[in-house]
Amino acid sequence: MNILCFILWTVYFTITKGIATTSEASLDWIRDRSVHETLGVEDAVYCKLEGPNGVVYHDGFGRCQLSIDKVMLEHAGVWKMNVGLSGRLLTEDSEFTVKVVEAVSVSKPMVTTSVEENRPTISLTCFIPNSDSISSCKFRHPSGRIFLVNKGVEEDDNQGNIKGNLSDHSCSILITDPVVKDMGFWRCAVKTESDVLYGFVKVLTPWIIRDPEVAASIITEPTLKATRNVVASLAGDNITMSCSVQSAIRYCYFRASNGTMFSVQSAESQDQATYFGSGFDAGECGIRFSGLAANDSGAWSCHVGFLNAIIPEQRATINITIHDPMVADGSFRDCRLTIEAQVYENRTLDYCRFVRNDGLGFTSENIPDSYINLSLRSSGRCGLAIDNPRDVELHPWTVVAKITGQALEISRVIPRTRVPSIIIFWPSPSAWIVLTSLSLTFIIICIVLGSKNNRDWTYNRASVIRNSFIRKNVAQQQQNTEKDTAPSA
Repeated sequence: MNILCFILWTVYFTITKGIATTSEASLDWIRDRSVHETLGVEDAVYCKLEGPNGVVYHDGFGRCQLSIDKVMLEHAGVWKMNVGLSGRLLTEDSEFTVKVVEAVSVSKPMVTTSVEENRPTISLTCFIPNSDSISSCKFRHPSGRIFLVNKGVEEDDNQGNIKGNLSDHSCSILITDPVVKDMGFWRCAVKTESDVLYGFVKVLTPWIIRDPEVAASIITEPTLKATRNVVASLAGDNITMSCSVQSAIRYCYFRASNGTMFSVQSAESQDQATYFGSGFDAGECGIRFSGLAANDSGAWSCHVGFLNAIIPEQRATINITIHDPMVADGSFRDCRLTIEAQVYENRTLDYCRFVRNDGLGFTSENIPDSYINLSLRSSGRCGLAIDNPRDVELHPWTVVAKITGQALEISRVIPRTRVPSIIIFWPSPSAWIVLTSLSLTFIIICIVLGSKNNRDWTYNRASVIRNSFIRKNVAQQQQNTEKDTAPSA
């Protein structure tokens, strides 16, 4: 089973008597790779470097500093260098040619594994033909325990049932009287002068797994497993997720709880994440983030694909919990505005700071007289209360806390607090209108349908009431006239 890797090319530049030359007639740069080199003789006092596209990559005192994050086809061609040397008045020009080539892939040396069973012993061997000599070797037990094998020396474990032996091109261990826990996948790692290579050995000794129940408990096929099923971290802190399988893998990626996918390569880093692990040939897939947010919490999954494309992709679930270092909130109740913030795990605080929207700032020690301090720094709490707040106090606030022993502060912005509207409910007039209308209608019906005597009586009573108001008004007018005409005393 071949593992693909990329050949990295290193370009060396030299300058002789002001003339830029290279160790090769034509320089090969790998497409999409980076180039970071210092060009020119060590005593150069001035250097200018211009690419074939006319871009000046360096123009200043000292040696030329070339830094290209990503080599593209436009970098191919003739490069011009203008160098000034100490003691010379004029600068000298020179040229060199760059070719942009695609990355070349080669196969890593393949680790050949074997199992020899000779009851009551079994021998596990990892062999590397036509390769550098092995300098050290280790075997990983199915349980995860590591056995180191030293060159030229046969050693055994404390119980005396496992012995190791290392030669120039092979590494082996001999297990005497193996037990059920020794069954399953072993992984060997051999270190050569140029690389570390991995191989997997499946051990299924017949006289150990004759019992069907015992055989069912042993992992007989590569199975992806998360290193930790539950991972917790603070927002902004580094966080690592990883999974592994008992086989070399071709690719791996992680899927976030919101569906976002992050692909990782064992030989490269990305802006958002970095590969973590011993390599794809070791069956390890890991990713390290420089920081996640609290809303990234949820069920993530690790996915791997095998070198044998026929084998289906496998995945393992990892539950991620990202805690906010500090949560803050504002509330308004019973004409009181409350601003509060709580640090994760109730850690002790050096101080609490509050900054109002208009720029007024203060700590919990010098809080204004009109405010009420609610802070409890020994429990990681910052807070204040304001009775009958003004409009400026309802605008956003910034709460800042400094945890004891830490250099950085934690700050949160509390948005404008909304005051609930006061709603006065008046009784609906519809019932009164209906009742009055019904009453008047009933009176009219009674008048119309009643006897003549009743109608006359009703008419007379209405007339009496009307005349009483008329006589009263006339009497009041006469009385007022007499007062106006009376002689003055």
